[in-house]
Amino acid sequence: MKRIRSVVRVSAALLIAIVLSLVLTPSARGASKFKTLYGFRGEKDGRLPSAGLVFDTAGNLYSTTFDGGINNLGAVFKLKRNSNGSWTESVIHSFAGNGDNDGVGPEAGLVFDLAGNLYGTTAFGGQFNGGTVFELTPRADGSWKESVLHSFNCLRQNDGCESTAGLTIDGAGNLYGTTQGGGASGMGVVYELSPNLDGSWKMKILHGFTGGSDGGDPQAALILDATGKLYGTTSGGGASQSVAQAVVSFSSWIRMRTERGKRRCFTVSRAPMEKIRSPT
Repeated sequence: MKRIRSVVRVSAALLIAIVLSLVLTPSARGASKFKTLYGFRGEKDGRLPSAGLVFDTAGNLYSTTFDGGINNLGAVFKLKRNSNGSWTESVIHSFAGNGDNDGVGPEAGLVFDLAGNLYGTTAFGGQFNGGTVFELTPRADGSWKESVLHSFNCLRQNDGCESTAGLTIDGAGNLYGTTQGGGASGMGVVYELSPNLDGSWKMKILHGFTGGSDGGDPQAALILDATGKLYGTTSGGGASQSVAQAVVSFSSWIRMRTERGKRRCFTVSRAPMEKIRSPT
Protein backbone atom coordinates (compact mmCIF):
# COMPACT_ATOMS: atom_id res chain seq x y z
CA MET A 1 0.00 0.00 0.00
CA LYS A 2 1.22 3.48 -0.82
CA ARG A 3 -0.93 5.33 1.68
CA ILE A 4 2.21 6.62 3.44
CA ARG A 5 3.24 8.47 0.33
CA SER A 6 0.16 10.68 0.55
CA VAL A 7 0.51 11.37 4.26
CA VAL A 8 4.08 12.62 4.07
CA ARG A 9 3.04 15.32 1.65
CA VAL A 10 1.82 17.34 4.60
CA SER A 11 4.61 19.04 6.52
CA ALA A 12 4.79 18.92 10.31
CA ALA A 13 4.35 22.66 10.44
CA LEU A 14 1.13 22.60 8.44
CA LEU A 15 -1.36 20.26 10.07
CA ILE A 16 -4.39 21.92 8.49
CA ALA A 17 -4.53 22.17 4.70
CA ILE A 18 -6.07 25.16 3.00
CA VAL A 19 -7.68 25.96 -0.31
CA LEU A 20 -6.06 29.03 -1.76
CA SER A 21 -6.83 31.57 -4.42
CA LEU A 22 -4.15 33.55 -6.23
CA VAL A 23 -5.75 36.37 -8.20
CA LEU A 24 -3.58 38.23 -10.67
CA THR A 25 -4.28 41.96 -10.73
CA PRO A 26 -2.78 44.28 -13.34
CA SER A 27 -0.35 46.80 -11.93
CA ALA A 28 2.90 48.45 -12.82
CA ARG A 29 4.86 45.89 -10.82
CA GLY A 30 2.71 42.93 -11.73
CA ALA A 31 1.54 42.42 -8.14
CA SER A 32 -0.88 39.63 -7.29
CA LYS A 33 -3.46 39.21 -4.56
CA PHE A 34 -3.47 36.11 -2.36
CA LYS A 35 -6.61 34.92 -0.58
CA THR A 36 -7.44 31.88 1.55
CA LEU A 37 -10.81 30.49 0.50
CA TYR A 38 -11.14 27.78 3.14
CA GLY A 39 -9.06 26.19 5.90
CA PHE A 40 -9.81 22.54 6.59
CA ARG A 41 -10.28 21.59 10.23
CA GLY A 42 -9.12 18.04 9.52
CA GLU A 43 -12.35 16.51 10.73
CA LYS A 44 -15.63 15.71 8.96
CA ASP A 45 -14.92 18.48 6.47
CA GLY A 46 -11.97 16.52 5.06
CA ARG A 47 -8.22 16.22 5.59
CA LEU A 48 -5.15 15.97 3.36
CA PRO A 49 -6.39 17.41 0.07
CA SER A 50 -3.77 16.46 -2.52
CA ALA A 51 -5.71 16.89 -5.77
CA GLY A 52 -6.54 19.82 -8.00
CA LEU A 53 -9.87 21.61 -8.24
CA VAL A 54 -12.57 21.67 -10.88
CA PHE A 55 -15.21 24.35 -11.53
CA ASP A 56 -18.88 23.76 -12.32
CA THR A 57 -20.83 26.08 -14.63
CA ALA A 58 -21.91 28.21 -11.65
CA GLY A 59 -18.33 28.84 -10.52
CA ASN A 60 -18.34 26.43 -7.55
CA LEU A 61 -15.25 24.35 -6.83
CA TYR A 62 -15.00 20.59 -6.26
CA SER A 63 -12.23 18.21 -5.24
CA THR A 64 -11.28 15.36 -2.90
CA THR A 65 -9.43 14.80 0.38
CA PHE A 66 -7.46 11.64 1.06
CA ASP A 67 -8.64 11.43 4.68
CA GLY A 68 -11.40 12.98 6.76
CA GLY A 69 -15.11 12.90 6.16
CA ILE A 70 -17.64 11.17 8.40
CA ASN A 71 -15.74 7.86 8.28
CA ASN A 72 -12.24 9.36 8.10
CA LEU A 73 -11.69 7.45 4.83
CA GLY A 74 -11.70 10.42 2.48
CA ALA A 75 -14.27 12.84 1.11
CA VAL A 76 -15.49 14.77 -1.91
CA PHE A 77 -16.12 18.42 -1.10
CA LYS A 78 -17.73 21.46 -2.69
CA LEU A 79 -16.83 25.10 -2.20
CA LYS A 80 -19.78 27.35 -3.00
CA ARG A 81 -19.09 30.92 -4.00
CA ASN A 82 -21.23 33.37 -2.00
CA SER A 83 -22.44 36.77 -3.21
CA ASN A 84 -20.29 38.58 -0.63
CA GLY A 85 -17.10 36.97 -1.93
CA SER A 86 -16.80 34.33 0.78
CA TRP A 87 -16.90 30.57 0.20
CA THR A 88 -18.86 27.84 2.01
CA GLU A 89 -17.51 24.29 2.17
CA SER A 90 -19.70 21.19 2.25
CA VAL A 91 -18.89 17.49 1.97
CA ILE A 92 -20.99 15.93 -0.78
CA HIS A 93 -19.70 12.39 -0.17
CA SER A 94 -17.82 10.63 2.62
CA PHE A 95 -16.25 7.36 1.57
CA ALA A 96 -17.34 4.32 3.56
CA GLY A 97 -14.74 1.68 2.65
CA ASN A 98 -15.01 -1.82 1.27
CA GLY A 99 -17.48 -2.91 3.94
CA ASP A 100 -20.01 -1.03 1.80
CA ASN A 101 -18.11 -1.73 -1.45
CA ASP A 102 -17.19 1.94 -1.43
CA GLY A 103 -13.78 3.42 -2.06
CA VAL A 104 -11.11 4.66 0.34
CA GLY A 105 -8.48 7.37 -0.03
CA PRO A 106 -9.03 9.42 -3.19
CA GLU A 107 -5.76 10.97 -4.33
CA ALA A 108 -6.85 12.55 -7.61
CA GLY A 109 -9.24 15.26 -8.69
CA LEU A 110 -12.60 15.04 -10.43
CA VAL A 111 -14.06 15.52 -13.90
CA PHE A 112 -17.53 16.64 -14.99
CA ASP A 113 -19.58 15.24 -17.83
CA LEU A 114 -21.96 17.36 -19.90
CA ALA A 115 -24.89 16.44 -17.63
CA GLY A 116 -23.15 17.75 -14.50
CA ASN A 117 -22.17 14.38 -13.02
CA LEU A 118 -18.79 14.05 -11.31
CA TYR A 119 -16.33 11.18 -11.78
CA GLY A 120 -13.25 10.22 -9.81
CA THR A 121 -11.08 7.41 -8.45
CA THR A 122 -9.96 6.03 -5.11
CA ALA A 123 -6.67 4.27 -4.50
CA PHE A 124 -8.12 1.68 -2.11
CA GLY A 125 -11.43 0.20 -1.05
CA GLY A 126 -14.16 -1.16 -3.28
CA GLN A 127 -15.41 -4.73 -3.46
CA PHE A 128 -11.87 -6.16 -3.79
CA ASN A 129 -10.00 -3.43 -1.89
CA GLY A 130 -8.05 -2.50 -5.02
CA GLY A 131 -9.57 0.94 -5.54
CA THR A 132 -12.58 2.23 -7.43
CA VAL A 133 -13.93 4.45 -10.16
CA PHE A 134 -16.99 6.31 -8.89
CA GLU A 135 -19.72 8.65 -10.11
CA LEU A 136 -21.55 11.36 -8.16
CA THR A 137 -24.94 12.39 -9.51
CA PRO A 138 -26.66 15.57 -8.23
CA ARG A 139 -30.18 15.22 -6.82
CA ALA A 140 -32.93 17.84 -6.95
CA ASP A 141 -32.59 18.53 -3.20
CA GLY A 142 -28.92 19.45 -3.55
CA SER A 143 -27.50 16.16 -2.27
CA TRP A 144 -25.40 13.81 -4.36
CA LYS A 145 -25.77 10.08 -5.05
CA GLU A 146 -22.59 8.02 -5.31
CA SER A 147 -22.30 4.96 -7.54
CA VAL A 148 -19.24 2.72 -7.85
CA LEU A 149 -18.72 2.13 -11.57
CA HIS A 150 -15.83 -0.30 -11.18
CA SER A 151 -13.97 -1.99 -8.33
CA PHE A 152 -10.41 -2.93 -9.23
CA ASN A 153 -9.26 -6.46 -8.40
CA CYS A 154 -5.51 -6.68 -7.84
CA LEU A 155 -5.61 -10.48 -8.21
CA ARG A 156 -6.97 -10.43 -11.77
CA GLN A 157 -4.53 -10.09 -14.65
CA ASN A 158 -7.14 -8.35 -16.82
CA ASP A 159 -7.79 -5.60 -14.29
CA GLY A 160 -5.99 -2.70 -12.68
CA CYS A 161 -4.96 -2.07 -9.08
CA GLU A 162 -4.59 1.12 -7.02
CA SER A 163 -5.77 4.05 -9.09
CA THR A 164 -4.04 7.20 -7.85
CA ALA A 165 -4.62 9.14 -11.06
CA GLY A 166 -7.61 11.13 -12.18
CA LEU A 167 -9.86 10.45 -15.14
CA THR A 168 -10.17 11.82 -18.64
CA ILE A 169 -13.57 11.92 -20.35
CA ASP A 170 -14.29 12.08 -24.08
CA GLY A 171 -17.27 13.55 -25.91
CA ALA A 172 -19.13 10.23 -25.83
CA GLY A 173 -18.85 9.97 -22.05
CA ASN A 174 -16.16 7.27 -22.02
CA LEU A 175 -13.69 7.46 -19.14
CA TYR A 176 -9.95 6.80 -19.37
CA GLY A 177 -7.40 6.37 -16.61
CA THR A 178 -4.36 4.55 -15.29
CA THR A 179 -3.56 2.32 -12.33
CA GLN A 180 -0.17 1.91 -10.67
CA GLY A 181 -0.50 -1.85 -10.41
CA GLY A 182 -2.43 -4.65 -12.02
CA GLY A 183 -2.30 -6.13 -15.49
CA ALA A 184 -0.55 -9.32 -16.52
CA SER A 185 2.85 -8.01 -15.37
CA GLY A 186 1.59 -6.17 -12.30
CA MET A 187 3.12 -2.92 -13.56
CA GLY A 188 -0.07 -0.97 -14.15
CA VAL A 189 -2.56 -0.45 -16.96
CA VAL A 190 -4.31 2.09 -19.15
CA TYR A 191 -8.05 1.42 -19.04
CA GLU A 192 -11.31 2.59 -20.57
CA LEU A 193 -14.76 2.57 -18.97
CA SER A 194 -17.69 2.86 -21.39
CA PRO A 195 -21.34 3.38 -20.40
CA ASN A 196 -23.86 0.74 -21.50
CA LEU A 197 -27.49 1.44 -22.37
CA ASP A 198 -28.69 -0.29 -19.17
CA GLY A 199 -26.66 2.08 -16.96
CA SER A 200 -23.82 -0.35 -16.29
CA TRP A 201 -20.24 0.28 -17.37
CA LYS A 202 -17.85 -1.89 -19.40
CA MET A 203 -14.20 -2.09 -18.36
CA LYS A 204 -11.53 -2.57 -21.01
CA ILE A 205 -7.74 -2.69 -20.63
CA LEU A 206 -6.10 -0.70 -23.44
CA HIS A 207 -2.55 -1.49 -22.37
CA GLY A 208 -0.83 -3.46 -19.63
CA PHE A 209 2.66 -2.17 -18.81
CA THR A 210 5.54 -4.60 -18.48
CA GLY A 211 8.03 -2.39 -16.65
CA GLY A 212 10.42 -2.72 -19.59
CA SER A 213 10.73 -0.51 -22.64
CA ASP A 214 7.05 0.45 -22.49
CA GLY A 215 7.31 1.79 -18.93
CA GLY A 216 5.50 0.90 -15.73
CA ASP A 217 3.89 2.30 -12.59
CA PRO A 218 1.82 5.11 -14.17
CA GLN A 219 0.74 7.64 -11.54
CA ALA A 220 -0.79 10.48 -13.53
CA ALA A 221 -3.90 11.16 -15.57
CA LEU A 222 -4.07 10.98 -19.35
CA ILE A 223 -4.89 13.73 -21.80
CA LEU A 224 -6.90 13.37 -25.01
CA ASP A 225 -6.24 15.23 -28.24
CA ALA A 226 -8.77 16.24 -30.89
CA THR A 227 -8.17 13.06 -32.91
CA GLY A 228 -8.89 10.74 -29.98
CA LYS A 229 -5.28 9.87 -29.09
CA LEU A 230 -4.28 9.55 -25.45
CA TYR A 231 -1.04 10.84 -23.90
CA GLY A 232 0.51 10.10 -20.52
CA THR A 233 3.60 9.21 -18.51
CA THR A 234 5.00 6.39 -16.39
CA SER A 235 7.26 6.77 -13.36
CA GLY A 236 9.18 3.54 -13.98
CA GLY A 237 10.55 1.38 -16.76
CA GLY A 238 11.55 2.84 -20.11
CA ALA A 239 15.09 3.34 -21.33
CA SER A 240 16.58 3.57 -17.83
CA GLN A 241 14.93 0.34 -16.63
CA SER A 242 14.75 1.90 -13.15
CA VAL A 243 11.27 1.08 -11.92
CA ALA A 244 9.73 3.45 -9.32
CA GLN A 245 12.28 6.20 -9.91
CA ALA A 246 10.06 9.20 -10.50
CA VAL A 247 13.02 11.59 -10.20
CA VAL A 248 14.51 10.46 -13.50
CA SER A 249 13.03 12.67 -16.23
CA PHE A 250 10.14 10.30 -16.83
CA SER A 251 11.73 6.90 -17.39
CA SER A 252 9.30 6.34 -20.18
CA TRP A 253 7.47 8.96 -22.13
CA ILE A 254 4.16 7.45 -23.11
CA ARG A 255 2.82 8.91 -26.28
CA MET A 256 0.07 7.38 -28.31
CA ARG A 257 2.11 7.62 -31.47
CA THR A 258 5.53 6.35 -32.49
CA GLU A 259 8.33 8.89 -32.49
CA ARG A 260 11.94 7.87 -32.93
CA GLY A 261 14.65 9.64 -31.02
CA LYS A 262 12.57 10.02 -27.86
CA ARG A 263 12.42 7.73 -24.88
CA ARG A 264 10.39 4.61 -25.47
CA CYS A 265 6.82 5.29 -26.42
CA PHE A 266 3.82 3.36 -27.66
CA THR A 267 0.80 3.85 -29.84
CA VAL A 268 -2.82 3.09 -29.11
CA SER A 269 -4.78 2.85 -32.34
CA ARG A 270 -8.55 2.85 -31.92
CA ALA A 271 -9.34 1.65 -35.44
CA PRO A 272 -9.92 -1.05 -36.33
CA MET A 273 -8.95 -2.27 -32.86
CA GLU A 274 -6.79 -1.22 -29.93
CA LYS A 275 -3.24 -2.41 -30.30
CA ILE A 276 0.19 -1.41 -29.04
CA ARG A 277 3.03 -0.51 -31.33
CA SER A 278 6.49 0.17 -29.93
CA PRO A 279 9.28 1.79 -31.90
CA THR A 280 11.88 -0.56 -33.26
